[in-house]
Amino acid sequence: MQGRSRESVGFAEHCSIDLDAWLDQYNNRREYRGRWCYGKTPMRTFLDSLELAKEELIPH
Repeated sequence: MQGRSRESVGFAEHCSIDLDAWLDQYNNRREYRGRWCYGKTPMRTFLDSLELAKEELIPH
């Protein structure tokens, strides 16, 4: 790779793997007791709200 050392590429890949794992934990595995989640994960709350959101769409 031009302009990058092997170490910086390895570090970037390591950070990407760590970030992906964190996002999965944050969105899919931890339960959230916030205002609209009611003990569900953020992703479950989002998926459960899709139909309601589609019903509320205003046609263009």
